Amino acid sequence: MISQNILDAALGGLLHDIGKMGQRTLTRSDLTEQEKYMTPVHKGGYHTHLHAGYTSRFLQDILKQDSKFEAAVSSHHLNPPLNQPLSGYIQDADRLAAQIDRDDDIGDTDQATGEKSSFQQVRLNSIFSEIDFGQNRKDSKFRLSTLSSSSSPETGLPVSSKKEAAEEYAGLYQQLIDEILAEPQGLSSRDRHSFDRILGLLYEYASLVPASTYEGDRTFVSLYDHSKLTAAIGSCYAASDSDCFRLLEFDISGIQNFIFQVTEGGQQKTGIAKALRGRSLFISLVTDFIVHAYLHAFGMTQANILFSTGGGALLLLPDTEDYDRKLKATSQQLLRDLFDIFHTDITYVYASIRVTRDEFIRFKPDKAIELKSILEEEKTRKFSEIAESELFHEEPSTQKLCPLCEHVFTTQDICPICDIITRLSDFFVKNDDLYVVFSYSGQPELDDKDGVTFDIGPASFSLVNTKGLESLHDSFSYVETINRSRLGLTRYIANDVPLYPNGKSLRIQNFEEIAKLAPEANWGDPKLAILKMDVDNLGAIFAYGLPRETRSISKFLTLSRLMEVFFGKQLPEICQDVSLAVNPDLDSATDTMFYIDYAGGDDLVIIGPAAGILRLADEIHSKFLEFTHNENLTISGGVFIQRPQEPVRFGIQKAEGQLELSKSMPDKNSLTLLSTSIPFSQYHGLLQTVDACRGDIRESRISRTNFYRLMSVLDVDDFNEFSRRVPVLLYSLSRTVQDPGCRNHWVREISAIRSPEDMPALRRLVLIMKLAIMETREE
Repeated sequence: MISQNILDAALGGLLHDIGKMGQRTLTRSDLTEQEKYMTPVHKGGYHTHLHAGYTSRFLQDILKQDSKFEAAVSSHHLNPPLNQPLSGYIQDADRLAAQIDRDDDIGDTDQATGEKSSFQQVRLNSIFSEIDFGQNRKDSKFRLSTLSSSSSPETGLPVSSKKEAAEEYAGLYQQLIDEILAEPQGLSSRDRHSFDRILGLLYEYASLVPASTYEGDRTFVSLYDHSKLTAAIGSCYAASDSDCFRLLEFDISGIQNFIFQVTEGGQQKTGIAKALRGRSLFISLVTDFIVHAYLHAFGMTQANILFSTGGGALLLLPDTEDYDRKLKATSQQLLRDLFDIFHTDITYVYASIRVTRDEFIRFKPDKAIELKSILEEEKTRKFSEIAESELFHEEPSTQKLCPLCEHVFTTQDICPICDIITRLSDFFVKNDDLYVVFSYSGQPELDDKDGVTFDIGPASFSLVNTKGLESLHDSFSYVETINRSRLGLTRYIANDVPLYPNGKSLRIQNFEEIAKLAPEANWGDPKLAILKMDVDNLGAIFAYGLPRETRSISKFLTLSRLMEVFFGKQLPEICQDVSLAVNPDLDSATDTMFYIDYAGGDDLVIIGPAAGILRLADEIHSKFLEFTHNENLTISGGVFIQRPQEPVRFGIQKAEGQLELSKSMPDKNSLTLLSTSIPFSQYHGLLQTVDACRGDIRESRISRTNFYRLMSVLDVDDFNEFSRRVPVLLYSLSRTVQDPGCRNHWVREISAIRSPEDMPALRRLVLIMKLAIMETREE
């Protein structure tokens, strides 16, 4: 249960700088004398930090807040602020959140100084341009927009005039105000619903707004990230007199094995795609359930989630006297409840450290490393907190194994886990407006059409639609919104899949159907491919990538959130674009040919037609570079190609092996397929050559049979053996390839392999030929 003083501190933290958006809509200040009362007066006689006056206006005119709360939030730049202790929590939290990122907006002054500041024109820099390990990087900026309509940051973004820049802010700010005024009950009540709604609105409207403009071209932290962190710190101050904080990190183990714990073949074949999708979604929801269980135990809001991925999270918690007791009790309850359901399949380990104010300001790498070290040590002691003899002995009541997972004994058609996974997957497909609610006191009652609930001990989480959410009447503890900004945290879950009309509803296509989404006439016989990718050196990026002198927790939060935006929001858009490029006639019910099995904070697993997957890997790499504008941030991948009837779970393991080969390359930043690693800098050109070879075969400049024979002769690992074959190859080309251009091309390619050092080029050539053969058909 969140107390009112903590909720006020969290809400005040979210709103304390909202006036910056209002101020930036104008070229000259129009504050009244009463509103200026909330702003400090410089010794020169003029007012500074005018945004505080606009915060006061917003709280009074738009949110209709009472004067006491309004004064406490708006006066955080006064010394002392009004209406302590709330204003003190917000003031201290704001200073701490901002201390390393900026010197605050001391240039934010009134017209008495001539208002020469151009703060309206400043746009948010991409935090990615700060990552430096010695490779090329470019400064880039985001256009001012909502997050949902945003695009990648741009290099050389033109600077609007002061008037035009203010008008851009005015349009964005008015959209925010319109959404607030459209709320049926308004947002004047300082309750959890108002907090949830404002958190969602700020994510949409303030994620690309600079928190500070004082640094000019070097502002990296968004107003959303700064406000959310201020809310988290203020909540901790409201809960504890300590000037220290606790960082809690946890990591779920067993994810990959659990996701692919499905039986393929026989009667289960048609349900495999649904099961894989549902298991990935299920793990994400279990992770969020653990996150919110800790928030509930310590009475904190979602602002205290520093970051959360599909398999772990980092939380900021108050340094209270009973912290250790609460942490142990909550952890033991969660671990026991998870064991009762999953046995040893799914569990988690956690680590917690105390950080001082100074350590939190600088966020020294040694503290992050200390937390990670404890976490790694705890992985060797899994289940130690609940290790009792009776936990490890279970007498099954039946000898019947679940036919879907073949892992759990059940008296039903399928086991409870597979049942909930199937229902979650179905519900996800049939509904566009989705929320996740977490209940830690009482079980929600939902109609099956409006939600799916899974109980974990005395608590639960539910995937619901709008009707289901409304039927609960705020009886839940926390809420998240899926793939759009509405209530609470926004969770991007990029698990789009190809759908097929099934009566009045849609169903997930099976893998044999998915393989055929790339037309045979253009791309050869149907083949399925699995793509596994992840960001290279992510641990080093977070630990050492940002400059030491400007490193801060706010920047880490922004970096983590933007990674989630790419893998959660942009990835489905990339998949849709590539799908239409490969198959322009894709059915309107299926806007993608790719099955996103998993896409987390830095990695992904995608299944699709082989031809599509090969081009998707290239596009993901290209878009990632376009998103970061930084060659210090790279991504590697592995592709495994198989017949669509073969078990996908084994294919994913093979794709993992291909990914490891890419990771073993000196600079990583590669894609491996058919056990041949290609740097991404060469991969686009390789695909172009594949397309040229396909054209040669289609236009009969060389027969597919002769092309296959040529490839078979070239496919050797030993240079001496290759040298012995060259005369035969050249003679064969002169006899079998009549087109002089095509013949001369292959003579040049073969003649270029002159020493053992050229063998990588030969392997690349053979790979091109194999792909061209795969993507054509014998006429």
